Amino acid sequence: MASSPRKQCSLDVNVLLDLAEGKPFARDFFGVVRDCFCALFLSPTAFIELELLAEGHEPGTPFAKKAIPMLPKWGVTLFNIKPVQHGYAAEFSRELIRSGFLPDGEYNCVFTGHILTFNNSTTCLKC
Repeated sequence: MASSPRKQCSLDVNVLLDLAEGKPFARDFFGVVRDCFCALFLSPTAFIELELLAEGHEPGTPFAKKAIPMLPKWGVTLFNIKPVQHGYAAEFSRELIRSGFLPDGEYNCVFTGHILTFNNSTTCLKC
């Protein structure tokens, strides 16, 4: 019997910031998810958000600067999406915002199967 393909998760920038900050819950959660459940990816728009944060003077800037070079070590793969998929991703984001699963303006999340994000609690949305 053929094995099913490994699930993929698209990460929100907050997950990477918490990991770079060294928060124990982020490190533990990240390791378990990566090692046991799914491959971890970062969308182009989320990477751009991380780069912009690293260039700024926000409270998260030091952690964004630390996160960028750590992506390969953490096993996070950058992926690209076809232009037509940008429209699908934007519409999907709008629907999640309308449903209250994402805050207003979070159109930079592109989904490969799941999204992992940390806000006040851990959220895993199945797509």
